Amino acid sequence: GSEDALAAERLLSEIFVQAVFYLPRGYRAEKNWTRASLCVSIAANARPDSPWPPYELAAIHALAGRPDRALDELDRAAALGFRDGDALGQDADFASLRDRPRFRDLLGRLKSAPPAASSR
Repeated sequence: GSEDALAAERLLSEIFVQAVFYLPRGYRAEKNWTRASLCVSIAANARPDSPWPPYELAAIHALAGRPDRALDELDRAAALGFRDGDALGQDADFASLRDRPRFRDLLGRLKSAPPAASSR
């Protein structure tokens, strides 16, 4: 019934938050990019319409020295509604991308884009 659906939704939300934010932190600190990416991939499957898993995967790829994959994931995050160009421009995880034309182009598009509609 509806109580089961609500319980399942709560569980899925908890898995999402753990997998996209909390679990990858330790792996990132250890520079274990494979495990950090795996956690975030679980979150992406839990919430395929959320821009946060691709954003987090982009950060992991940028830190791991994979700029093209990072930029692909940032494009995916933007396509899913990420719009905070100011935050992206200041995020230290993306320092290695700042001089890349593709990154600067994305920042420009985000800063000129209308805000995404709230999902709440």
